[in-house]
Amino acid sequence: MERLWERSDLYALSPSRPRPLVSSDEIYEIGLRLLSDGGIFYSPSESELTALAEKLIESGAKAIGLGILHSAQYPEHEIGVAEKIESLTGIRVFASSSLAAFPREYERWGLASLAAYLAPVLGKYLEELSERCQSRVALMGSSGGLIPARHANANPASCVLSGPAGGALAAMASGRSRVLALDMGGTSTDVTLLAGRIPRTRESEIDGLPIPLPMIDIHTIGAGGGSIVHFDTGGMLALGPKSAGAVPGPACYGHGGPATLSDAALVAGRLISGRFLDGAMPLDILASRNALESARPAMMKVDELIDGVINLACVHLTGALRRISVARGIDPSIKDKMFTLVPFGGAGALFAVECARELGLSEVLHPRAAGVFSAIGLLTAPIALERETALLESAMNARDSILSSLDRLKAEIAGDFTELNQSVEPVFTTNVEARYRGQTHSLEIALPERIDGDSLKRSFEAAYRERYTYTHPDSDVEIVAIRLRGEISGGEIEIDDIETGNRNFERSKIGDSTIRFDRKWMNAPIYERKTVPIESEIQGPALISEDFDTLVLPPDSSMHLDRKGNAIITVNG
Repeated sequence: MERLWERSDLYALSPSRPRPLVSSDEIYEIGLRLLSDGGIFYSPSESELTALAEKLIESGAKAIGLGILHSAQYPEHEIGVAEKIESLTGIRVFASSSLAAFPREYERWGLASLAAYLAPVLGKYLEELSERCQSRVALMGSSGGLIPARHANANPASCVLSGPAGGALAAMASGRSRVLALDMGGTSTDVTLLAGRIPRTRESEIDGLPIPLPMIDIHTIGAGGGSIVHFDTGGMLALGPKSAGAVPGPACYGHGGPATLSDAALVAGRLISGRFLDGAMPLDILASRNALESARPAMMKVDELIDGVINLACVHLTGALRRISVARGIDPSIKDKMFTLVPFGGAGALFAVECARELGLSEVLHPRAAGVFSAIGLLTAPIALERETALLESAMNARDSILSSLDRLKAEIAGDFTELNQSVEPVFTTNVEARYRGQTHSLEIALPERIDGDSLKRSFEAAYRERYTYTHPDSDVEIVAIRLRGEISGGEIEIDDIETGNRNFERSKIGDSTIRFDRKWMNAPIYERKTVPIESEIQGPALISEDFDTLVLPPDSSMHLDRKGNAIITVNG
């Protein structure tokens, strides 16, 4: 996982490390040591396990993560200890080898601690949900497929980016071949690059913590509508990553919350106080203004603070979009290969057009029902189950191990599909993780049709050359792990054309607003999206209001609705 070796704050004089999920006083040693060949160097006695169990009970732990060296290749010892501790304590134990057959212990043990961190909350939720539902429960997994509730409960970390995964699936069905998806909610923003396929990775991070699980390649930043406006120790304006959350929420919620991005957007005229949640929850603009007054330095005017906050939000969003495109060698603004920006979530359309202009994009597609777009994607999700096993064998000698592992993994996945009452034959995809012997980093490649040492080495070196521009032809290639994904495609959602009978351009204008763009106040009409006629062009500046979000149309941009109700925005300049 190469990101572990990157310095995210290259110029920070005092760089900060991510806060660990488990503090040092909550870490306990166990007297079990495996050798690299699976032999036992030291095994804990019954009395040692009993004494450890008593300490764990006294600590008040609600779940436990267990990690032992070399357990990826030889999991039976770690699983046995986990079962013993669980029986002695009555506390759930997550063995790292049961979560990921991954040789590197740092990532694997971190995954075990993350699973234990999430288990009490997710486990209680799934228990209550299963009791209320009359049928089997499936959840969206971070890899873009539905997984049984039992699997989610066994590995809670597999669902950490389930919401954004649904949004990526929905964006794939937007009718555009090249998409930058921007999902902005109250706490964070998730961005994904989609170029004809769903990109997956095992190098995801959340707040600097690696997650070595198959996930849709989503980059997350701490910028959302609830991001708190503040000034750092150097006096520089900052936004987030701390959020006001839902309680107390932004100041405009009226519950005494701090100044946030939503408050700046409201005072700047980008949000309509009486139209929030279709009018069910009016926003308190006076509370927003007072919170911003309290947050600003004495020498700064409120208008200047608003400008700075909105500009900073756009910088954060544009930076995230550049990280998944330009930083990977993909220029989204190239003519004939230009990407379309697809914003969704409750706050995505507030700043999307300005981000598109900054990136050099000419089109923004704001989908119908953008506020619940991720839920629409979930309805199209396939049922997808994955299994993996560690090998650590030379590619030249790995054929028999690969074939026997594939038979076992296929049998396990087939059993899970049977449990879900799925009679359709799943489509299987097999990947292997390989590296040059002696290297730390590895690459995941598709298993070649011909399974032999030469074919494996050729496939690996082609991928290695593509990534690094060179190879080591005299070095031995080592197969680290084999992974199998079984998938049964989900249903396609047929979105009806929007009705046209009750649409009238004059009636669609429901008011006027004063909006701040480019450090100036401008008059802008407000249109109700559900009454705007198809193909009628609206010129910016304007606001397009609907039940669960607001589309901000800056100057030098225009919008029309297509037959599906999507807002197609043309960005000029």
